Amino acid sequence: MLYGMLLLVLTALGADDGFVPSREAGDCVYTERPRSHAEGSAMRAVCTWAEVDPVGLNARLRDFDSYEELIWVIDQSEVRRTDPAGRLLVYQLQQLWGLNDREVLLWAWTESVPDGERHRWVTATAEPLPPRKSTIRTPKNEGYWEVRANPDGPGSVVTHQIAVDAGGMPLPAWLVRWARTRGFARVMSEVRAAVHAPK
Repeated sequence: MLYGMLLLVLTALGADDGFVPSREAGDCVYTERPRSHAEGSAMRAVCTWAEVDPVGLNARLRDFDSYEELIWVIDQSEVRRTDPAGRLLVYQLQQLWGLNDREVLLWAWTESVPDGERHRWVTATAEPLPPRKSTIRTPKNEGYWEVRANPDGPGSVVTHQIAVDAGGMPLPAWLVRWARTRGFARVMSEVRAAVHAPK
């Protein structure tokens, strides 16, 4: 059953994008793109959450000012300005025990997709960011959340893809493995839970 579900997801997403199955957990199918791929490493989760209203979750994800309430590793998220194209310049401070804090500027925006929305971001590398003491500027953080109405029943189909280069010294291999497995799964489970919590 797992293999068939993974095959179905990969077919829907396009098998030529470099993502390969890694695991299934919590109503989510996880895939990864290896570092050797032309576009570099990335993680993706595709989840079917029958109890999650797509309208409510999209509203939460559209609010880039409040991502620290949704994602455990983000300590601060603040929209600094809007550019003429309507993109938001978002500052984020990210904390993970045992490491220097990471900070990043992102260009973020929301776009319509059939039966839902996609909330995208890319690193705003050309924007100045005065360094803070003991922090490292993340050189790459790009990805998206996509939330659509579930075509096969109630709830939402949620896709989250992210590619990150944390910068600084190379991270220990065990930490990278943890981030790709338990850390990523924790993000998915906490976002799932947050849509039911009062804002």
